[in-house]
Amino acid sequence: MKYVKPKIRVLEDSTFEKMVSDDIYYDRRISVLPENVLYIENVTIDGCFFNKIDFEMVHFNNVDFWDTIFDGCSFSNKDFVDRSFNRCFFINCKLVGSTFENCSFDNVKFEDCNLKYSSFFRVKFKNVIFDKNILDEARFYEISEVKESCFLNSSMISTDIVKCSFYNVDFSSNDIYGIRTDLGSIKTNIFSVEQALMLTKLLEIKIKE
Repeated sequence: MKYVKPKIRVLEDSTFEKMVSDDIYYDRRISVLPENVLYIENVTIDGCFFNKIDFEMVHFNNVDFWDTIFDGCSFSNKDFVDRSFNRCFFINCKLVGSTFENCSFDNVKFEDCNLKYSSFFRVKFKNVIFDKNILDEARFYEISEVKESCFLNSSMISTDIVKCSFYNVDFSSNDIYGIRTDLGSIKTNIFSVEQALMLTKLLEIKIKE
């Protein structure tokens, strides 16, 4: 697969407060936590770099993200519904318990992130990479549109993959112990011998010796 990285241009150092007051949501570098609760609505954040930001005090409503990098940020327990993420990179971020519902991910990479208990409901994946993440007890549910996406070197212990249309995805480098899934979600995909044996027990398939 060919992952397209975020296209970051010349950045201007700013703050959330200044971004909102100036109504400028592009080409900004944000490294300072907001002093008060902020509401950002009906905009597209484009070409921005967020460094070590805890988004607990930032509330998004109808916000899309394009060509954006999140480095060391926290989105724990945040909900995103009907949103688009295009050419975005999440590195060393905390997304514990975050929920993405009916969202579109196009050329998005999650690397060294904690996505434990996160949920992906009816999302669209195109050129999405999960690399070296914690995805324990995460939920992937009713994902019908998947193109050129992969899971690499991640912990997927007790993860749910149900009613999904993953095709030719190589799960062999991941720890999938205790995974909960169905035959339709795993058929055509690639597993190690040990993983395949575990899945036969999960699906109550009997092996005749």
